[in-house]
Amino acid sequence: MLSAEAFTNFSRYPNVDAQIRFYQPVLEQLQREPGVISAAVTNAVPLSASTPNRNPFTIEGRASDDPDKRPNADVRVVTPDYFKTLGIPLVAGRTFTDLDRKESPAVAIINRAMTRYWDGKDAIGSRVSFDNGATWATVVGVVGDIRQFGLDRGSVAQVYQPMAQSQGFGGRFLLRTQGDPVSAAAMLRDDVHAIDPAMPVVNVRTLEDLRERYLATPKVTAMLLAIFAALALLVTMAGITGVIATSVSHRTQEFGVRIALGASRRRVLGQVIGQGLTLVAIGLASGAAASAALTRALSAYLFDTAPTDPATFVAVAVSFVFAAAAACAGPAWRATTVDPMQALRAD
Repeated sequence: MLSAEAFTNFSRYPNVDAQIRFYQPVLEQLQREPGVISAAVTNAVPLSASTPNRNPFTIEGRASDDPDKRPNADVRVVTPDYFKTLGIPLVAGRTFTDLDRKESPAVAIINRAMTRYWDGKDAIGSRVSFDNGATWATVVGVVGDIRQFGLDRGSVAQVYQPMAQSQGFGGRFLLRTQGDPVSAAAMLRDDVHAIDPAMPVVNVRTLEDLRERYLATPKVTAMLLAIFAALALLVTMAGITGVIATSVSHRTQEFGVRIALGASRRRVLGQVIGQGLTLVAIGLASGAAASAALTRALSAYLFDTAPTDPATFVAVAVSFVFAAAAACAGPAWRATTVDPMQALRAD
């Protein structure tokens, strides 16, 4: 299942009626193409913009005396199959249809994040205005949130208008297809040029490409952090091995006496490893407290993970305990091989 995006220049189509006469036959042709699941036109593709539009709006019956205190929403212009193409779920109400024309009553769809302005009440059937009450649009549906402006940013309040009832200037085709994206891109260009040979079609890419491009920098950062963490773990293991090895060499006579008095090698092994893990436990306790205070600085690099996520802390602690046990295993095994006679004769 693939999605492709194409940006087209609508400077030759200055109003919404002219744009509809262009894109409607293109969409109809795309829908007839083999492998095309759905097609839509919008004014913004997810992850293609950096900041949301801030359009103040009014909910009917809740007008604020101070225009500067009105809530804001990001406005998107879409065709009826936009939500199906991107796989955005319908939460309540309905999506747009071909009956939502210019001459029909104005309608709008809001996302789940925008429903907070209704204070827990049902938004379906209420009306909103983006021109201070000059015109009103009825909310007919609520859809799920999407990360329009970044995978590391929460969803913002968004309202969708049907293309036929907007000012136009959509400009971006969206395709959900099955098959090769290169073939889908060529098909898109052919269908656009069949309607208007002079229309430029550029920036054709899959949504996967957009996501990978957005994640390029975070991936490099995560890789570097992983490398530094691995190096730190290796240095720590080397340090633990050195400390335990020094302790074992200083306690050679003690281990010899213990073995001579009947202590099993398993007990000596457990004693040495336990000594190392005790030191590790002390370090983990102090390190966990320090990291809980310092991880806020790394919150910008986290995705859907709290800086003090308990599961992450437990996983790190368990991994560190296993690494410490492995670091202690070598010196502990050498302690079990001490010859009691030689140990008792040693200075």
